[in-house]
Amino acid sequence: MLRSLVGSEMCIRDRAQSNYSDAEKDLAKANKVGGPKKNEAQKAKDVALKDLTNKQEQYRVAKNQLEETKKGCLKEGLTVVLVEAKAFHDAKSASLATVMAKVDAIDTAKFDVVLPPGEKAPQQALPSSGGAQPASTPKSTETPDSPPSMGATSV
Repeated sequence: MLRSLVGSEMCIRDRAQSNYSDAEKDLAKANKVGGPKKNEAQKAKDVALKDLTNKQEQYRVAKNQLEETKKGCLKEGLTVVLVEAKAFHDAKSASLATVMAKVDAIDTAKFDVVLPPGEKAPQQALPSSGGAQPASTPKSTETPDSPPSMGATSV
C-alpha cells in the first residue's frame, strides 16, 4: 500500500514539476512582451514553485515511510525464513546422523564371495538358539555349468 502511495506522490510531484516548467516558459514569453502579463506570469510561477516544493516534501516523507516499513518487513520475513531453514537443516542433520550410524554398523568382515565353478562355500556355524535345529533345506540339482531351473523340478 505504501508503494502505491509513493508512486502516487511521485506522479503528483512530476505534475507539479511540469506545472512549474510551464510557468517558467510563460514568464519568459511575458518578459519578452512586457506589460501586465509579466506580473501574472510571475505570480503563476511563484504559485507553481510553492506547489512543487510542497509536493517534493510530501514525496520525501512518503518515500521515507516506505523505506522504514520495508526494512522492518524485510527483517521480519528473513527471520521467519531463516528459522524455518534452520529447522529443516536440523531435521536433515538428525536423519543423516541416523543413516551414518547404520552405515557405521555395517560389518565389513562379512561379504559375499563368488566361488569358481564346482567349488562349494564353507559351512558357517550357526549361533545356538537353545538346542533348536534349523530346518533342512532341499539341495539343488543344478550343476555349476547348467543354467538355473527357474523353479521347475524334474521327477
